[in-house]
Amino acid sequence: MSASRKVRLSSKQDFEYAIKWEHVRADYFRSNGFRSRADDCVKAAKELEWRLAMSSTTAVDDVITGDSLVDAGWVPEEHVVSEG
Repeated sequence: MSASRKVRLSSKQDFEYAIKWEHVRADYFRSNGFRSRADDCVKAAKELEWRLAMSSTTAVDDVITGDSLVDAGWVPEEHVVSEG
């Protein structure tokens, strides 16, 4: 998929919808004899499934920022409030 067509997915529902869409596209291309296009769609679906699994710690409505440190719950040291 070209960079201009890439859409930022921000929620679990967005990922699930995109995964289903890639599977529908793969079925369509396969049924019309476009094996390589179907394979590309399957690869895209697997990548989306992997990205969703990597972000599984987020709640259903949480926004995935794309910043792995933020998504993992990492907080800069200066923002940590010490209890004492």
